[in-house]
Amino acid sequence: MIETRPYLYDLIERLGSLVEENRDLLEKRGLASKLMVTLELIAMNRLQLDAVYKNYWDRLVQLINELNSILELKGKLDEINYDVQEINKLKAQGGF
Repeated sequence: MIETRPYLYDLIERLGSLVEENRDLLEKRGLASKLMVTLELIAMNRLQLDAVYKNYWDRLVQLINELNSILELKGKLDEINYDVQEINKLKAQGGF
């Protein structure tokens, strides 16, 4: 589980930056506040990965999938998607 922390921390940072840089677009789509609340909850619980996976991970992945459907964000999500893939791999290996 500890192996996922660097990816999770990177993901939180990258998503926070994405929201700041694209706030108007994300607010129009109704995603800015949802994403920031989810990120804040994950950040508060980042040391308890089981709580993150159990309570917030699926919601975050759903929001990232919505981000992937926004044409204006194409190319800005590559590293975010990489982090999600790596976390999902490690999460599966850890039995979550």
